[in-house]
Amino acid sequence: MPQIAGTGRISRLALVCASAALIIAGCATTASYRPEIDSMKASLAEAKAAGAETLAPEEYARAEACLDLLTHEATEFKPFADPHAANYIAKCRVALQALKDKMVVARVAKKPAPPAAPPVEAPAPGPDLGIYPGTGTLAGALAALPAEAPPVPAPSEPTQAEAPAPAPGAAAVPVPPPTAPPAVAAKEQEKAKEPTLRDIFFDFDRAEIRPDAKAPLADNVEWLQTHPKAAVTIEGHCDERGTIEYNLALGERRARATKDYLVASGVDPKRMSTVSFGKERPFVVGHDESAWQWNRRAHFVLR
Repeated sequence: MPQIAGTGRISRLALVCASAALIIAGCATTASYRPEIDSMKASLAEAKAAGAETLAPEEYARAEACLDLLTHEATEFKPFADPHAANYIAKCRVALQALKDKMVVARVAKKPAPPAAPPVEAPAPGPDLGIYPGTGTLAGALAALPAEAPPVPAPSEPTQAEAPAPAPGAAAVPVPPPTAPPAVAAKEQEKAKEPTLRDIFFDFDRAEIRPDAKAPLADNVEWLQTHPKAAVTIEGHCDERGTIEYNLALGERRARATKDYLVASGVDPKRMSTVSFGKERPFVVGHDESAWQWNRRAHFVLR
């Protein structure tokens, strides 16, 4: 009997410890996603204040529903749940970006057209100057005609002035040769263009850095190191095959793999952020490998 009682106490103690661990894990999960959720909610509130419910009602409703679901999944007590598993965060990013794009298009369409120029009134006809018989004289009509402007003479090439002939008996003074015209001012140099960060591409359904991507990544690392104040967003993209949810997750893995490579090469991770657009923004429109190979990419955008 004492052994059974001791075993029961040990089992209850283990159950209490496991429950405490689950509570701590749930709190840690919620805290890790709270800053990004708050940031998305702030963006949605700004869009609402700018008239998103009127300019883009469908996109606003979609973004609001996605944020509500993300908040529920991240804050509900599910210690082993991960919002990234269902990719709620990437869905909300795409929904908010679609809302912003729709509002820009709606504002441009709503902008009033410039007012039309007022019609120009034709000048009133002048009095009859007597060209026809019985209404005046021919001399008066000719006097009323505008005088023709004298022809402008064509500009002649400048000639060198001749030196006066020397007086008889005077020594001839040598005339110096004509001096060269002043040098033409050099054109202004063109402004140095900022080099573009190069994209990299991936194999089908893969997120590993290919060997041919290391050269453009090395160029990007060199540019970022020579421009320490620049910050970039790394976008992950996919081809059209697969579901929206799967491609959003795959694009996120590609963007994170690219960022990890740059961090390993010495770039400060605080200068880079990642986002996935899945198959929503193809670089080349097409339905075969000639287009798909360009859409499986990581794209760099300066912030």
